[in-house]
Amino acid sequence: MLAEFKCKDLFKLWYNELSKINELNSNSIKNIVNITNTKIGITGKSLFFPLRIALIGQTHGPDLYTIINILGKKESLKRIANV
Repeated sequence: MLAEFKCKDLFKLWYNELSKINELNSNSIKNIVNITNTKIGITGKSLFFPLRIALIGQTHGPDLYTIINILGKKESLKRIANV
């Protein structure tokens, strides 16, 4: 499991990167996934589980683009910020 400081880094990075997106699509979310791997070295379950918990309260579910697309950018940012 991820250390607490890594989760904070993950949520901060996702909040900042998602805030920059003008056009929400699967490629923009994949780009944030790649940035996450490059900048803080978090991939796979260590990336998807904490984000799903922040967004929908569950570790398993739809892919991140689907979740963020359904919630909308504003609500997704709000949920990530409130973790």
